[in-house]
Amino acid sequence: MFINIHTHNPEYAANVIEIVQHSFPNTIQPSVLHSVGVHPWDSEHLTPETCVEFLQNAVQNTKARFIGECGLDRAFSLPIHLQMPVFEASMHFAQSNNYPLIIHCVRAYSDMLHLFKKHHITVPIIFHDFRGNSFQLQQLSVFQSFFSFGTSLFSSQKVQHIFREIPFSRIFLETDTAHISIHAMYQQAAYIKNISIETLKTQIVANFECCISNKITRK
Repeated sequence: MFINIHTHNPEYAANVIEIVQHSFPNTIQPSVLHSVGVHPWDSEHLTPETCVEFLQNAVQNTKARFIGECGLDRAFSLPIHLQMPVFEASMHFAQSNNYPLIIHCVRAYSDMLHLFKKHHITVPIIFHDFRGNSFQLQQLSVFQSFFSFGTSLFSSQKVQHIFREIPFSRIFLETDTAHISIHAMYQQAAYIKNISIETLKTQIVANFECCISNKITRK
């Protein structure tokens, strides 16, 4: 079984479990496994209170398994201090309701560390399209963190290098917005790690079960 931890373009293949991204204000597909969240680029449209209301409504009677993608983006035009309130509300909702988080983080790892400590985050945290360095990896690994990789595994030597450093028990793969099969991602990842695709599949399934074991009893 292949796990695609974050996608906007689901394959709906029989041998793939995929977490389809549903972000504010898009309509939820209740029958599809998905994550639900407020992207930092959209955070100016909500207050912390309306963010929580959106999340509460979105997870009811659906197959929501993760909160996100949510996070902070210092490369975006909206100042970081205006992104933080909605992100903190999302984190608090995930922690209070025992949902894993899928994180969008651009040039804001130190901010993330501060907020995780401030809010005593203990739920699993998945860094989508991780592009941090070894020092950031070490700091983030203090939490129950996982690191997901997409098409940058094909194009970035820096990302390939950090991917080699990360323990198997902390990795995920994703297609995000790319029109590429998750099987192709597994082929590239297995090549970089110098392991078989089957070994990689087994480990990522175990990582996935670790993340969602506390939510598997939902719809």
